[in-house]
Amino acid sequence: MIGYQPPAPRVGSKYTGYIDAAKIAKMIRADIKAAKTNGDLPHDIKTSVRTRKYAGGQAVDVTITGWNPEAVWAPDHTLTTAARYVKRTVEAIRSAYNRDASDPMVDYFDVTYYGGTDGGVYPWEGVSS
Repeated sequence: MIGYQPPAPRVGSKYTGYIDAAKIAKMIRADIKAAKTNGDLPHDIKTSVRTRKYAGGQAVDVTITGWNPEAVWAPDHTLTTAARYVKRTVEAIRSAYNRDASDPMVDYFDVTYYGGTDGGVYPWEGVSS
């Protein structure tokens, strides 16, 4: 009989071992700049890469700004195809240096860093009542 099997660790394509969040943020900034140069990301977006450190962990957060809300949000308040592509690309860059061996089924969390990617523009911004 096979019992509960924890999930296999998810390892980013550029993970080489534990690295401090500040160094990871610097590498992420360089990767985003390269993606803009290569045409993988639009040149007009801006990104903010910030780190947080706290007891028991660290986090790297990326916020995407500088894009037109009409280019981000479809009339039904869902992300446009282009905005989904940009967010997925930036998230892939952000998570490339991470290792995640967490198992939320048993409340066990083991990551190199936490964090997320935020689009920075929401459909209710700039709407007057």
